[in-house]
Amino acid sequence: MTAGCPPHEWLVRYALGEPTGPDRRQGPGPGPDPGPDPGLAAAEAHLDACDDCTRIIVRQVRRGPHAAHLDALHVRVTTAVHSPPRHPLPLGSPSRRSLPGLSAAPALRWSWAAALLGVCATGVVLARLAGARDLSTGWLLPWLLMCAPLLPLLGVAMSYGPQADPFHEVAAVSPSGGIKLLLWRTGQILAVCLPVLTLTGFLLPRGQVPLTAAAWLLPSLALTLATLALGSWLGCGPAAVLTGGGWLAAVGVPVAARLTVDPAVRPRIDVALLLDALSPLMSPPAQGGWALGAGVCCVVLFARRRAFGGAVGAC
Repeated sequence: MTAGCPPHEWLVRYALGEPTGPDRRQGPGPGPDPGPDPGLAAAEAHLDACDDCTRIIVRQVRRGPHAAHLDALHVRVTTAVHSPPRHPLPLGSPSRRSLPGLSAAPALRWSWAAALLGVCATGVVLARLAGARDLSTGWLLPWLLMCAPLLPLLGVAMSYGPQADPFHEVAAVSPSGGIKLLLWRTGQILAVCLPVLTLTGFLLPRGQVPLTAAAWLLPSLALTLATLALGSWLGCGPAAVLTGGGWLAAVGVPVAARLTVDPAVRPRIDVALLLDALSPLMSPPAQGGWALGAGVCCVVLFARRRAFGGAVGAC
């Protein structure tokens, strides 16, 4: 142990879960919780980097009252990790690693399937609504079309919610959780949905699955990957604000300009007006641009992959 290490008695109390410092509440009685002790936070930061203190704590924990419970928990975890899967893939099938999100966590298979179906249904519904201009009297539909790239994220978030994700609490407090995990999951789901919807639109009879269903999801994929790429420098929160604000500006500015210039248009956003503003963003040349942008973002993410693994990560 070095001069900067806590005293041995402090380490013993810390390992046994006993109070390690004076009571910082003011006055008699229970009083309000004063919050975390800054001295304890500094000591825990030291423990992360000190092997000598870590060995002392491990030794005291194994001598403490919870040693038997920890040993039993260790056996359960190692047994579950090293046990063979209940439903192994047949010979000749693709490797489990080629099925992202499906076999890496078997408990999340239903969430993955629900997100996949939900995002595919979102693309089909948006394509059908965009083709029905007679629905322009509804107040919800224009906002639904304007926020189209956000809808897949909402579907994925609901599919992996607390009710369906057994690891929700762990993911919520982990450094890779939160919006970054949601963006990675959404990008993964969209990468699967786009070819599925494209092939389905060509194979099924005309009209059952509109060919434009995948076109409504491609901007969402490009914006999701762009948010992750920008997040490697700025953080996923500010990056999401930038990409979302950019989309709303690209859609809202033409609509606002027409509402101001054309006095014949009522001061409300209807479907026909919004589709006119969206048409440059959804045209075939624009789809090529979205696909190219998604490919560039994939290259950036590969080049910046180390930025997502550090303790002070960009996201």
